[in-house]
Amino acid sequence: MEDSFGPTNISSAGTDLGRSIAFGDNDLYVTGGIANNANFKNPCLHLLEQLPQLKTLFSKLNKSTGVFQYAITENGSGVEYGNSISYLSPSKVFIGGQYSANLTFTNNGGLATNSLSSQGGYDAFLASYNSTNGSFIYSKKAGGINTDRANGVGVNNSGDAYLGGEQGGALTFTAGTNTVTPASAGKQYFIAKCGCGFNLIPAAGPVSTTTCSTTYNMVAATLTNVTTGLWTLISPPGALITNNTLETTGITNLSPGANVFRWTVSKAGCASVSETITVVRDVLPTTSVAGASIALCGTTTVLAGNVPAVGQGTWTTFAGTSTITNANLATSAVSVAPGSPFSTTNFSWTIGNGICPVSTSTVSIVSYTTTSPSNAGSTMSLCGTSTLLAGNVPAAGTGTWSTFAGTSTITNVNLATSAVTVAAGSPFSTTNFSWTIQNGVCPATTSTVSIISYTNTPASVPGPSMNICGTTTVMAANVPAAGTGTWSTFAGTSTLTNVNLATTAVTVAAGSPFSTTNFSWTIQNGVCPATTNTVSILSHTLPTVSNAGANQTVCATTATMNGNTPSVGTGTWSLVSGAGVPTSPNSPNTAITGLGIGVNVFNGLLEMEFVLIPLQPCRSSKIKCQQLLTQGPNQTVCATTATLAGNTPAIGTGAWNVFFGPGFVSAPSLPNSGVISLGLGSNVFEWVITNGVCPASSSTVEVFQDTNPTTSNAGPSQSICAITVATMAGNVPAVGSGTWSLVSGSGLITSPNSPVSGITSIGIGTNVFQWAIGNGVCPVSTSTMAITRFIPPTTSIAGANQTVCATVATMNGNTPAIGTGSWTLISGAGTITTPTLETTGITALGVGINVFQWTISNGNCTPSTSTVSIQRDDNPTTSVAGSNQTVCANFATLNGNNPAVGTGTWSLVSAPQLLLHQIYLILD
Repeated sequence: MEDSFGPTNISSAGTDLGRSIAFGDNDLYVTGGIANNANFKNPCLHLLEQLPQLKTLFSKLNKSTGVFQYAITENGSGVEYGNSISYLSPSKVFIGGQYSANLTFTNNGGLATNSLSSQGGYDAFLASYNSTNGSFIYSKKAGGINTDRANGVGVNNSGDAYLGGEQGGALTFTAGTNTVTPASAGKQYFIAKCGCGFNLIPAAGPVSTTTCSTTYNMVAATLTNVTTGLWTLISPPGALITNNTLETTGITNLSPGANVFRWTVSKAGCASVSETITVVRDVLPTTSVAGASIALCGTTTVLAGNVPAVGQGTWTTFAGTSTITNANLATSAVSVAPGSPFSTTNFSWTIGNGICPVSTSTVSIVSYTTTSPSNAGSTMSLCGTSTLLAGNVPAAGTGTWSTFAGTSTITNVNLATSAVTVAAGSPFSTTNFSWTIQNGVCPATTSTVSIISYTNTPASVPGPSMNICGTTTVMAANVPAAGTGTWSTFAGTSTLTNVNLATTAVTVAAGSPFSTTNFSWTIQNGVCPATTNTVSILSHTLPTVSNAGANQTVCATTATMNGNTPSVGTGTWSLVSGAGVPTSPNSPNTAITGLGIGVNVFNGLLEMEFVLIPLQPCRSSKIKCQQLLTQGPNQTVCATTATLAGNTPAIGTGAWNVFFGPGFVSAPSLPNSGVISLGLGSNVFEWVITNGVCPASSSTVEVFQDTNPTTSNAGPSQSICAITVATMAGNVPAVGSGTWSLVSGSGLITSPNSPVSGITSIGIGTNVFQWAIGNGVCPVSTSTMAITRFIPPTTSIAGANQTVCATVATMNGNTPAIGTGSWTLISGAGTITTPTLETTGITALGVGINVFQWTISNGNCTPSTSTVSIQRDDNPTTSVAGSNQTVCANFATLNGNNPAVGTGTWSLVSAPQLLLHQIYLILD
């Protein structure tokens, strides 16, 4: 084994030959042969695998370090190696050598692949390579049936190669028809010049290159002083070559896509050679429009980037976490990470096309967590007007208090436990509140609560204590302005007709000679402290009936009385007429002195404390007493006047007295007298019939005046969407009681007597309810309200995007089955002819993109919206092809105008038949 290169070497298990070395551009070029697998040890292990025969070797090393840059072998079916190497600036290497059987030169990124066949024995070869990367350019041979070798190679500045060697017989060169025949047998030497096509290397530059410009500079190899070059455009038409004979000419007006050029190198007397190069022009991508920021309730949605007309878009997440279903789809589905109360995820929509600068825009998706359920708290009752609300603190969203019935002042409407002041009422007021929690675009949750504010309880005035003769009377307490009064017996026994009536009738237990019954009049108004006062009723028993004894006739000035002894009460004698003095006025058997002549009448009185009951006089004359009294039935009226209905006395005279209350009797002596100025509540009148000294007969009648009920206010009409429940907002009656009823439609009233009753099972459409407030016999006050239940509108479909070259267009929104639609302009310009028509016309469209929104609404339901874009392309610049030309050449430069709007394209309209034939040949 031989090591051929000193400190930088290759090695194999066979014979390794280094035959020649050349220097150029600061590098060393070596040729020779290797007979087996060769290891290139410096700078790293590099293995060339060979068959056992000796093979051609060509390698490049750095002259200063000996580092291998590349190593190339050319394989044949025999023995072949390089004997000589020469360098020609710029970037060409020539190798001369020999081969014994067929030899194949591989492309190695060069221009072609070439195989040389053997003529027999050894044949000489000449090969050329690109020194920069070792790519093959061409190969030629010279040989006959004997042994022929190329031992030396040289080049001149004109690019001609000179080959020297030995020949064993007739030698034929493939570059031409030259055959060199030796003058005598044996080895002969030859020298041959190989010019023209051997070194006409087009070297147009990179086979393919890409630019994002309409211009490009060619980079063909520099021509020698004996060669010329010519650039031509193969396809498509449009690109302009600035100087078609200059290696580094500029190219302008490149068409989008692949532009194919040919660089042809020529030399006098030689066939020209050419190479093609493709310049790919990438067009600037469509401007990126990532779409409007999206707010959603949940974590999944669809992105809304624009679909690129040029290039490909890619979604990326640059803030937050997401899963994008198809990163290259403008309207890809996407899932974002949730957050509480929301999360923000930022996306980039990047549109790129080849090597052109990308266009990027961004969009944010705000994902809201489902709104926390609303809990406004329990209904509150308070004595006063100030308290604290008790809504729940939302985990997600913001709560807001609002008053939907009544009047209030809320200190902080967004604080769950805000202080609140409500309007006062007598005896109470009811204020209704809504606690609505909203989290972004998620559906709000709402609940309601009522605050009942009671007025401070008025003072209790039970009236003065009473002394009565008997067991029945009427109480005389104050009628409370606020609250409800209640009578109770705390000492003694009684029967109260109506414990809540200030002037109720009462019966107490009898006693002898009297009984005392104690009562409490307690006024309670809601949760306010009660007020209480007491009153006593003393019930006296009727005295023993007086019996003055039989009339007497005496003939003296004295006599002894014979009255009965009272078991109840105290008796007293008194002189009615005549003369006489009772010696013991309180004794039933008192003596009378000083009797006058004639009839002397004495009266016996039985007294029970303050009650004086006159008894019949002690005389012989008799008086007929009056008939039984009838005062008429009790009455209830809704006025300040009434007509009494006492009986007409057959005996005696009747008179009406006001027993209780402020009423005034118009004609006191008439049984059917009118009464005026009746007070609210109980008015008691007494009908008394008298006849002489007989005991009067009396009875009482009550005329109860009802107050007109509070005027009914059923509250505002309501609109609801989807849900089937609602809460009423009727007024709280200060007087009377209210009742809800269904007038039309459908719905179930959960609490018919509550102003704020719930309603369930509400039907679709308008449902009318009546709030009726009644009080006693007074006319009922009524009012109505309507609850209109809507259902969500039809989903809006604005139709497909349009591109027009006019100022008008026709929309294609869907026809709503539920609700009504309306077009609005979102961006751009345009006049909507009939906004409520789904197929309305649009006029006055602006140039560019005009965005319209189709909104379908139904009552208070959330509208459904969608958008459509109408892109109006402007009319292109008027084409001006330039002046007609007459030339004396096979080419010309056109002079069309540069379009301000649009893109221009040249095309052939007509040409002479011969010219067309030539064009077809060129295209072929």
